[in-house]
Amino acid sequence: MVPKLMDAPTWQVGSVLSAPIDRRIAAAVEAVTKDVSRPWTAAAMAELVHLSESRFAHLFRSAIGVSPVRFVLETRLLEGHRLLCDTFLSVKEVSVMVGFRDRSHFNRAFKTRFGITPGDLKRHSSK
Repeated sequence: MVPKLMDAPTWQVGSVLSAPIDRRIAAAVEAVTKDVSRPWTAAAMAELVHLSESRFAHLFRSAIGVSPVRFVLETRLLEGHRLLCDTFLSVKEVSVMVGFRDRSHFNRAFKTRFGITPGDLKRHSSK
């Protein structure tokens, strides 16, 4: 049995009661989701939207609910899960495509997030 991917990530973009998301934060979120393999750091995202790293991190956490680094990790893992289930790519190929330079780091982070290794998910989803 293939474990179900949670419909929503552990973070939420804003909330029902919060103000609309800052356009700079929205731009950073869009950039990360469009180019998940890029070596994103909080500093790189802050520079992209012309904010200091500390101001960016504060605004990001307020809007998204997690740190920029946690958001990048979660985005990479969700995309990795999708690719493993929906393509014929190997675990190694997927790990590189979603920005992990070290496959063992991808394996550990993936298992922590989903409770199954990427290889086991790949084997189960191809049956």
